[in-house]
Amino acid sequence: MLLTETQIYDETDEEILSASLEDPEMFGVLIERLEAPFMRKAVSILRNRDEAEDAVQETFTKMYLHAGRFERVPGASLRSWGYRILVNTCLSRYRTLKRRNARIADVPDDIYAIIPDARELDAHAERELADYVASIMTRVPKTVARVLSGYFLEGKTHRELAAEEGVSEQAMKTRMYRAKKIFAEAAHDVE
Repeated sequence: MLLTETQIYDETDEEILSASLEDPEMFGVLIERLEAPFMRKAVSILRNRDEAEDAVQETFTKMYLHAGRFERVPGASLRSWGYRILVNTCLSRYRTLKRRNARIADVPDDIYAIIPDARELDAHAERELADYVASIMTRVPKTVARVLSGYFLEGKTHRELAAEEGVSEQAMKTRMYRAKKIFAEAAHDVE
């Protein structure tokens, strides 16, 4: 299936992925479309450009190898599927690097929780991410989901959440740390 450059421009990511099953060179179109946003996300998680480049490359490899298993799901797209693979790959790399005591900057808790900066996302990608986060939230205990939703989605402070939960602010910070770890583990299990 050979497409002209104009036809390629008009094709959706899903159509390009489908075409790449017959013509592997078509996957390069997806790489061109997704490489820059994937790099921004990987750098924001790993805080190391070389590691981020490796994670992005690994993500594209996984996407290509599993392209035949990709299924369109209402409310989700190829980009959300790719972002999920990317985030899980980055978190796995981060854990491995941390275990090896690699010299990378500590990932702030907010980034560790893998909720990206909305300024990086267009409206469509933001909806996809919201769907992805919501799907992970259904997999964690309700108390974890409540704390994370209050902090990240509702913008409540540790102090406000502590008051609502009837605990000290320090206890809430500890709960938040544990909640982020549980969320990250649930996100990793989705891959």
